[in-house]
Amino acid sequence: MFICNTVARKDIGNSVLCPLSFNYKYAFYVLGCEKSATMTSPWESEYRISQETLPLNYDLYLFPDLETDTFTGRVTISIDSKVARHYFVVHIKNLTISLSELKDANGHAIEIQDAFAYEPNEFWVVTTKRELPPGNYSLRFEFKGRLDNGIVGFYK
Repeated sequence: MFICNTVARKDIGNSVLCPLSFNYKYAFYVLGCEKSATMTSPWESEYRISQETLPLNYDLYLFPDLETDTFTGRVTISIDSKVARHYFVVHIKNLTISLSELKDANGHAIEIQDAFAYEPNEFWVVTTKRELPPGNYSLRFEFKGRLDNGIVGFYK
C-alpha cells in the first residue's frame, strides 16, 4: 500500500478524492526473505528495493467507496535508476493492479515484457523487453483494494 502523512480531501458523493503528492529521496521497506539456490531473479532474493533505484516523487490518487469498503487508485512514481536494468519493483500489499505503464524521462512509453506480483516479498515486478540505461523513468499503476483488511495499509 502506498502511504503518506498529508491528505487533501474532497468529498464526491459517497466517495472521497484524496490527491497526494510527496517527495522521497529514499524509500526502503524491510519485509523478510530467505535466499535459496533456486532463486534466479533479483526480486526473489532481495527483499528491499535496490538502493540503485531511487524513488523521487509519488503522485497518488485514492478513491475510497465507504459503502462497499473498497477503493481504487492510481500512482505515478518518478524513479532515478543509477544503473542499467531490465526490471523495476515496488512494494504492494492487498492490492490488485489493473494497469502498469513505464515511460522514460521524455515521456516515451517503454515496452513492458511482463508485470506481476511476487508474493513472497510483496513486490509488483515490471520487466522490460530490453535493458534500460541509467536515467529517470516513471512507473504508473492503477489499482484497487479493500478497506476491511484489518489495520494493514489503507483502512477506515
